Amino acid sequence: MGFDVAIDLGGDFSDLAAFAPGEAPILLKRPADPGATLPQAVAALLAAAGLPRHRVARLRLATTLATNALLAGTASPVALLATEGFCDIPDLGRQSKADPDEANPPPPTPLWLSPPAWRFGLAGRIDARGAAVAPVGPLPAGLLALPPGTPVAICLLFAPLNPAHELAAARAIAAARPDLPLSLSHQVDPALREFERTLATLADAALKPLLAARLAGLAPEPWMLRAEGGLAPLSEALARPLGLALSGPAAGARAVAHWAGTADAIGLDIGGTTAEVSLVRAGR
Repeated sequence: MGFDVAIDLGGDFSDLAAFAPGEAPILLKRPADPGATLPQAVAALLAAAGLPRHRVARLRLATTLATNALLAGTASPVALLATEGFCDIPDLGRQSKADPDEANPPPPTPLWLSPPAWRFGLAGRIDARGAAVAPVGPLPAGLLALPPGTPVAICLLFAPLNPAHELAAARAIAAARPDLPLSLSHQVDPALREFERTLATLADAALKPLLAARLAGLAPEPWMLRAEGGLAPLSEALARPLGLALSGPAAGARAVAHWAGTADAIGLDIGGTTAEVSLVRAGR
């Protein structure tokens, strides 16, 4: 039987744990190569562990790559296609201020994530009951002139109730500019709070170019740990990359729960870029 291999790709270090029946477990830590693709990083770790690829029965991966990219601002800036009149949602947020005396509070969305020049309004309207009350309009000319490969977040009003306009806009963009990766808000975060849904969709779109370049290409396809603690095939994880944010810390939280048994426990996961705290109550 082959080895069950788990790899955690961090910003500064990569860790490997491998187990097989009747074999001594293999534990390995190596400095991370920030420029390495997923196949290169995995191959280097397996070679250092003395494990030929044919001896790997199952491969599971966790990574802080998505989390670090969002926190450090190294993910891609995103073009926003919003319902006409709602392009300022990234700046307005919930119109709340951390400091009530601050006269000019900074926008809640980082400027690198949603450049104002890359926000476009789309005619058409879905109402609060999910009915189409105005037909979807043509794509803005500026959106069709975006640089190649620019990720686009499509966040239209009340899309979780009726995604028809978002789907129509996605089809039109795919036909005119198939090189633009798309994130649709009703698929990323199907909830009815506009700022939260817009922010989540912007973050999902921002991660697509980076993760596609760094994580794709490994065969056979590994399983990726997602933020909620579940596993998904690599292709599925890359289609919704926001779920990979906090995937590394999610592995730590699952480990704390495993070791805690039925007790309460607090986990502290200190990495080179971030530190995460997890709480386990009665083993959960």
